[in-house]
Amino acid sequence: MVIDVLDRGDLPFPGSLPEFQRMFPDEAACMAYLERARWSDGFICDHCGLLGEPYRFA
Repeated sequence: MVIDVLDRGDLPFPGSLPEFQRMFPDEAACMAYLERARWSDGFICDHCGLLGEPYRFA
């Protein structure tokens, strides 16, 4: 699956290193961004279709 975040008005994309560092001060911020990019309507299990919280390794 390819996600083109540049075409999504609801998902800002950093335009510089300082902006990137402000948007992603830690791994949790990065993980939240990636989850929102992948599941904009919330996590949906690909296997069973259940809507809920994803399992996180971190």
